[in-house]
Amino acid sequence: MASEKARIELRSLSEGDVAEVHRQQNSCCPAELADFFDVEPPYLPLALEKFKSTIAEYNRKERTYLVGVFTHDGNLAGLAMYGAEFDATWPWLSVLIFPEHRRKGFGRAAAEELLAKAFGQTHAHSACCHVPGWSEAGLAFAPKVGFKPAGRSRRSYFMDGKFVDGFFFDMLRSEHKGGRL
Repeated sequence: MASEKARIELRSLSEGDVAEVHRQQNSCCPAELADFFDVEPPYLPLALEKFKSTIAEYNRKERTYLVGVFTHDGNLAGLAMYGAEFDATWPWLSVLIFPEHRRKGFGRAAAEELLAKAFGQTHAHSACCHVPGWSEAGLAFAPKVGFKPAGRSRRSYFMDGKFVDGFFFDMLRSEHKGGRL
């Protein structure tokens, strides 16, 4: 874990960045990226053109922002998404850091920046996230950035031949360190 706060930048993905995300999807984290983009079935990687189309679809959604998480030296470390398509007062957040950049503080920095924007620049009264039960790292991460357990979606994933639950977490504006309106 980084001893000082990791410096990141959240910014739009270039065509080269999309190719890197596609490479990650075809190598080290296909299930995680399938969950991030809600792609079924998770064990079939998408072709590059289909992957570009999926990203473009997210970018067309109202009040949904998909960005890259870049390190201070410009490397793409992962993805972050803010979505308030259905309810502007209750956005959902997603952060996915690629394996070679994990445990360096980039995920925490991205989550904190998304939360600061959600509670500091919008009328959000809470923020939420959903973590698949197979993601031990995600289940440990959500409470570390201040999310509280809020529920369970039973048998909502099928992984390695068995059903797995998903877990909802949320954070109220009053629970966020900069959450005054």
